[in-house]
Amino acid sequence: MIGSMALRFGSGQMGHKSAALSSRWGAALVHLSISAALACIMLAALFLVWYPGPLFEAQGGQGLFLLLTGIDVTIGPLITLLIFKPGKKGLRFDLAVVALLQLAAFSYGAWTAFSARPAFLAFHNDWFEVVPAYALEPQMLADAPYEEFRSVGFSGPRLIVTQMPTSPDEEARALMSAMAGYDITYYPKYYLPYSPNSRATLRKSRAVADLRALNPAEGGRIDRFLDEHGRSDATVRYLPVRTRGEFLTAMLDAESGEFLGLLALRPW
Repeated sequence: MIGSMALRFGSGQMGHKSAALSSRWGAALVHLSISAALACIMLAALFLVWYPGPLFEAQGGQGLFLLLTGIDVTIGPLITLLIFKPGKKGLRFDLAVVALLQLAAFSYGAWTAFSARPAFLAFHNDWFEVVPAYALEPQMLADAPYEEFRSVGFSGPRLIVTQMPTSPDEEARALMSAMAGYDITYYPKYYLPYSPNSRATLRKSRAVADLRALNPAEGGRIDRFLDEHGRSDATVRYLPVRTRGEFLTAMLDAESGEFLGLLALRPW
């Protein structure tokens, strides 16, 4: 597609060096435009759907996006600029190969971001934990007692509360699994809907005054968040959120435990 468009752009100008140079840049610009459009679509999916709010950076999405755009928006059009020459034998094939390789690299990066997207935001013990989609195997999902948790979905993370195992054998298995790096938050069989159980989060929650003390330079951000949600320090509590990278802060209603949002602030 890029090759045919670039060739049409350069037709009738093959006899002039300046015209050929213009055609080369024109083909590269066409390639750049298509690549930038794909990058914008991916950015919207990352920021607005799969990794909302500060989850994008905390889960390492920034590095992945920079890698994707570096390959897709920069290298592909640059190669087109270097190899494009009107009338060159095999030009269509060369451009098709470049486009296919670029599309393959972009598709791999997009699939990596999609499979690593946060599927659940699970409350357990005294914090929330981000559970990525790739960590939940089909059999684990099938064990979920609630139909809504038997798939990872395609949108952003869903809130859940975990329940502890009830039998000694299950407790022992859960402990061994946690020691191996897979806490109870990775097992949908222990998931409960958030809304009916949201007050459970308040037992370990902390006062906003503590959050201000931990982040003395971020008082303005806390104030803006509270204003946007019509709250005050007295009506909000917070809990840490463990991600693949750094900890975030979950803001909760002090009475109901309703989840209000995330802030990229130190919770400890």
